[in-house]
Amino acid sequence: MNKYQKAIFSSAKLSVDNPSASVLFTDDGLVIKQSENAYVKKYNIVMASPSIKSITIGDNTINSKNGTISFQLDFENKVDLVSFCFINGIVDDITVKTIYRDSSKAAWDTKVANEQREVYLRATQIKHSTGNDLVNIYFRPCCEAYERTEIFLYYDAQLIGKYKVESEMFFKPITGLAYGTYYYEILQYDGKNKLLVKSDKIKFEISGSVFPHRPVNRIS
Repeated sequence: MNKYQKAIFSSAKLSVDNPSASVLFTDDGLVIKQSENAYVKKYNIVMASPSIKSITIGDNTINSKNGTISFQLDFENKVDLVSFCFINGIVDDITVKTIYRDSSKAAWDTKVANEQREVYLRATQIKHSTGNDLVNIYFRPCCEAYERTEIFLYYDAQLIGKYKVESEMFFKPITGLAYGTYYYEILQYDGKNKLLVKSDKIKFEISGSVFPHRPVNRIS
């Protein structure tokens, strides 16, 4: 790529129809970065330049209309090269590499799962109240698919109890607790026994100074 071709490419305006994707010219070629959502494969690109007459992708030649060229790049059907033809032969035509920057499906899946978990946790509205030897744990269904809840109770980092809650009940009293610091987790499942959401461990204390059934906000 000579300096005249570089000048034309650097002045060309490129846009893509996905806000988290990008496309640009570099010394190495035409670079397209996939959107954060790695499952989106096709991207419609508009290139504006009065100096570019047409481009050729594979067997398809696309002519400029009013100084713009619209084309598509596909991460499932990648093309290695794009050829550029310039108006009136102002510079030599050129073929450049097409460079694809793939996003991670695993990273996207993790992000979606984390966002969904936050939505579900807000919906559960977890809270508890304590007495001299008991804790009452309150919650709401995380979503419409909800079927049942389990509560895991911990003392001194050890799991000491698993409690199933009936499908139409949205609180669970746990009694007979000695003084000390405890933690619990809320797990909610759908009708196919698939885990929908699991909370972080939530702390509470049983001590002689606790007023019976005094409400305590969730500690996240």
